[in-house]
Amino acid sequence: MDDGSEIEDLLALTYPKKVAGAYDKKIPNRTDNDKKSKPCFSTFHGTCTLGNACEWSHDAAVLAKYGKDELARLNASPYMRNALNVMSPADT
Repeated sequence: MDDGSEIEDLLALTYPKKVAGAYDKKIPNRTDNDKKSKPCFSTFHGTCTLGNACEWSHDAAVLAKYGKDELARLNASPYMRNALNVMSPADT
């Protein structure tokens, strides 16, 4: 009598169980409130489709701070100046 175990074995070979990866791990002691204080990168780039269901912040002040911090980080890079062909005062 077939108890279904052969089918389960075949399915296990065909559809292996998901192996836990880096994206599956929870950051210890992180709460949903921590996520709500961080910017939604998709919203920042205008691509978030989750709206109020999104776990990350859509608050304009949070997004503006993120944008300001990213701009400062990019402007500090010597490669950014080269990419924009901007001459520094020492180059003149």
